[in-house]
Amino acid sequence: MHPTIGKINWVYFREGIDNFHQSLTGLITLLKNNPDYVEKHTRFLVKALEWERNQKQTRYLLTGEEKQQAEAWLKIRFQDEQAPCSPTDLHCEYITESIKNSNNLMTQVFLSYADEDRTMMEKIRCSLRRETITVWTNTTDIQTGEAFLSAISRGIKACDNFLFILSPRSVNSPYCKDEVEYATSLNKRFVTLLHRQVDTNDLHPELAKMQWIDFNGNERDFNCFTGS
Repeated sequence: MHPTIGKINWVYFREGIDNFHQSLTGLITLLKNNPDYVEKHTRFLVKALEWERNQKQTRYLLTGEEKQQAEAWLKIRFQDEQAPCSPTDLHCEYITESIKNSNNLMTQVFLSYADEDRTMMEKIRCSLRRETITVWTNTTDIQTGEAFLSAISRGIKACDNFLFILSPRSVNSPYCKDEVEYATSLNKRFVTLLHRQVDTNDLHPELAKMQWIDFNGNERDFNCFTGS
């Protein structure tokens, strides 16, 4: 059985066991439950897929009241009942990119990391987007034809928080060091996430004085917040 089917509540229509009319009433009740949430799931997904098919061009992003509706929808959580459906990663990317576009490309988080730690970066990025937090990364935010270093500088200047993923690779990366130096020169707020144990002697002074959020050794247990 597919895991998606296995984890939801079923409507029983077993022949010779369940009352058909009672089961049908239960099915109709279920289909009418949370109709607005489910309709928005479909509507925003269709728009997100259109955006993706068109190379994620800005003109396909949400604006105005529709963007506000999407942001509010993404923040909904089902605490005491089973969620009728869950946002996809594409939903989260599309809505947060729409938010970012409406804010003149300013972002809440710039993610600095070594390329070897990309898997963890993507998990962090995915989970932050699920919380409607806008994120800048070098894999998604460098415009076609834009010089790499200019794009990095632009991303750091336009971010509220500089989030550094600590690992032996990142603390010894000249590119990451340059990013830290530039963020320091702008007095950006640093947030430091420990992904792999590091030698503190290798740390940039700005990173050494920060308290770390410890994700060391937890990568297998860390999933994007795509549930309720």
